[in-house]
Amino acid sequence: MSRPQAALIIALIAVPIIGYAGAVLIVDSRNATTAESMDALMGHAQSRIQLVNAPDSSLRQKPPGSDQWEISYDSQGNPLHTTGDPGDVPLASVLPSGTRVLRLADTTVEADSRTGVADVAATVGPVWDQTFRGRFSVVSGRAPQNGQEAMVTAAALGRLGVQVGDAVHLRTPISGDFTITGVVDDTRVTRATPEVFLDDGALDGTTAQPAAQSYSYYLPALDVNATQAKALNHAGYIVVSRALVARYGLHGWHNVQSSDGSLWLALSLALVFGAFEVILLAGSAFFIGAKQRQRVLAIIASSGGSRGVLIGVVTLTGALLGAVGGVVGSVIGVGAGSVFLRLTADGSAAHYPGYHFVWWAYALMVLAATVIGTCAAVVPAVLVSRLDVVGALRGATRPARSHARRPIMGTIVTLVGAIVALASGILAAGVASGWFTTPGGHGFIEQHAARIVSLLYFGITGGVIVTQLGLILMSSLVLAGVGAALRRLGVASRLASRDLARNRSRAVPAIASIMTTSFLAVFFMGLIASEDAASSARYSWDISDQQVAAYVSTDAPEGETLAAHRAELTAALTRTLPITKPVLISGAQLPTRDIDAADHSLYPVPIAPKANRCPKTMQGYLEDSASDKDWRCSDLVADYGLSSDAAPLLVVGGVTALTQILGHAPSAAAAAELKSGGAVSLHRSYVADGRLNIGWFTAQQTQDLRKVDTLASPQKSAALPAVYEPTPHPLSFGVVVSPDAARRLGIDATPRVLLASLKRPPTEGEQDALRAAMNVINAGAHNAFGAGVQTGPTPTSPVFSWGALAASSLIALAAAVVALSLARQDGARDAAVFDAVGASPHMRRSVAFWQALIIVGTGAILGALTATLTVFSAFGLAPGQVFAMPWAQVVFGTFGLTIAIALGAWLVAGHRQTESAGRAAIA
Repeated sequence: MSRPQAALIIALIAVPIIGYAGAVLIVDSRNATTAESMDALMGHAQSRIQLVNAPDSSLRQKPPGSDQWEISYDSQGNPLHTTGDPGDVPLASVLPSGTRVLRLADTTVEADSRTGVADVAATVGPVWDQTFRGRFSVVSGRAPQNGQEAMVTAAALGRLGVQVGDAVHLRTPISGDFTITGVVDDTRVTRATPEVFLDDGALDGTTAQPAAQSYSYYLPALDVNATQAKALNHAGYIVVSRALVARYGLHGWHNVQSSDGSLWLALSLALVFGAFEVILLAGSAFFIGAKQRQRVLAIIASSGGSRGVLIGVVTLTGALLGAVGGVVGSVIGVGAGSVFLRLTADGSAAHYPGYHFVWWAYALMVLAATVIGTCAAVVPAVLVSRLDVVGALRGATRPARSHARRPIMGTIVTLVGAIVALASGILAAGVASGWFTTPGGHGFIEQHAARIVSLLYFGITGGVIVTQLGLILMSSLVLAGVGAALRRLGVASRLASRDLARNRSRAVPAIASIMTTSFLAVFFMGLIASEDAASSARYSWDISDQQVAAYVSTDAPEGETLAAHRAELTAALTRTLPITKPVLISGAQLPTRDIDAADHSLYPVPIAPKANRCPKTMQGYLEDSASDKDWRCSDLVADYGLSSDAAPLLVVGGVTALTQILGHAPSAAAAAELKSGGAVSLHRSYVADGRLNIGWFTAQQTQDLRKVDTLASPQKSAALPAVYEPTPHPLSFGVVVSPDAARRLGIDATPRVLLASLKRPPTEGEQDALRAAMNVINAGAHNAFGAGVQTGPTPTSPVFSWGALAASSLIALAAAVVALSLARQDGARDAAVFDAVGASPHMRRSVAFWQALIIVGTGAILGALTATLTVFSAFGLAPGQVFAMPWAQVVFGTFGLTIAIALGAWLVAGHRQTESAGRAAIA
């Protein structure tokens, strides 16, 4: 084998090892060890304690040291053993005498910023104490010495426009001027997060004292054991300590120890398909090299060398080159991963808790590379060992013989693989959704559900691999079909398709390598997009996307109405944010959160018919039959009567109000219904048979709308014609009743919200300015008003999908270049004959263009189809998951890259071979 071919094979094997070695370093560095998790949780303290409940002799943590706890209830859902209130048993009375205790409380404060007022996270307590090393660290300056001093993060200096030594003004809930004495680094958050750290003395003489349950208590010296933990549990506290973690493990507590199981699965999938692609490409290189050396191998055979010797020569070469590729790939991958960690570290322990070099993983990679090299060489070695010695000594060459049964076998294998992948996805969704639940819920499937789902996901992976193997087997059938389709497009396309159909040994490995590369690219893009879509589906929307609302609180003091302050609120919105003209939204008043016993008013509330409500017990808890897939159980607004101050449950308004609420023009049916005196429901549950029911409830009843008996007994009710208007996202607005219908039914509506659309997402400074303007208004209005901006969840899929497309395009380009180069090497004799018969440069370019287009296009399309099958099997049916594909990137990557590579082949194919090279190839 020539040196260039050996270098090519080493590079082919090293490339996926580089990616996997870097990925292992990065992923494992994201997963904290237990020690790192404990440091991020409580620094160098020995124990951390939290008040969670009133004293209760049945309270226990599951398992000990976890943040999950439970108490005993009676059949009516009332605690059996709870006595008193949280904190009735002082912590000091449960701990040994003289135990040193430090406490921290997290809150959010408003602070004057450069552009207005900013919401800033704040921690009250001595974070600068040596006990908290590992969680907090003093970067510069000194610790506060009194309640009028504070420390901040470096990001807070920029956000608030101050320096060490300056004073920062805090507003609510802690108010006053605090001198900044130094900078603290908080490993819980990124370096870009502004935070303020206050001494306990900052709360002296204020009403901002956090509740006892807001504090976390830290014991610098006492390592709580199981007996002491039990006593703390009975007093209403839960505890995590190093002794408990050593015995039971670390569970919960928002720790940074993450398994990243889905990411490891994705990496494993990438390794499998990467190895598959390398075996195909390296195998082609070995096969071409062996064909070029068949005279040498024939001489060995004619000299008495057995078939085993011939196989050993080629196979050992593959093992050696594989080992070298593994070492080179591991070294480069670790180096690249280290650089990536350095560049992307954000200071948060939740991001990268440490630098984890897993030596045994890299040893396994070298071993895997050796196996890959050996596997890549085995098939060529076996094929070459069957050579016709006499023919090889004469220099005779023939294309590989085609087997008529392979396309049939390939079709069967493809169908079986697809069925296995889909069936595994369906069964995984069924197990996760509880389709196979047995009475009592103690069957084998329930007890081992997580493991069964994991095995079924591997079934999806196995099914996809089988599908791709089947597609490779039936590639000759695919090429024949492509050839038939291209037959009428000219001589060049006809020659290209016939050449590829005849010389499948050079076309199939190239198609397979492109297919696996396309699969990985589309799979990762679909994985990212589906996870992003699932995250967006769980996002809570009060108002429509890209809108802002200024609203009056339900608990506003009497006399503080939106109508009285409309001009001020409108000015605050238009002066600080880029918005359209605000629209006034009126709604039915709901009672204050603190029910007045003397309140005998009735409050109108839309009622979902019983058939449209999620199955619940009389107390309002979900029945066992309730399912995440049941549309009735996913609507918290209609099912529980949940709304917000910014989005009244019952709106009284016309088409203008509905248009602003939706963020777009309503349907013709909805507009007509409002104009005719009916109603429009924004939730499917409220409407049945074209009717909407409204019930009037007492103030106390409105607090229990989740209960079945409450909904069944309104003080009075009425029905009116209505239509359902779907919304892009589930909004907190309930129904829109026309003004005519409201007057007819006696519904009193008052101005509740000023709603406007954003012309663009507001900047951080503009939102600070809005807070400052609202503070000015609330200073004279007893904090009666609020404002909120809705810009939706931050999408990650477009950025990462285009990034994945860029990275995969480079890989696909490299794979295509290698595959096509190997095919050109194998077809050097044909090219020489082509030149000998006088083919023009244009003809040579055209044939090369169509060959590249057929090979890359076929592989890319097949890879994209199998990737879509995989993503659908994994996400399309699973509860809580959403199947989403970034079709723009998929189409661009599949067809755009195909055309780009084909044009590249057209550019480099116009040169004739030299006369000597042509004669050598033909000879």
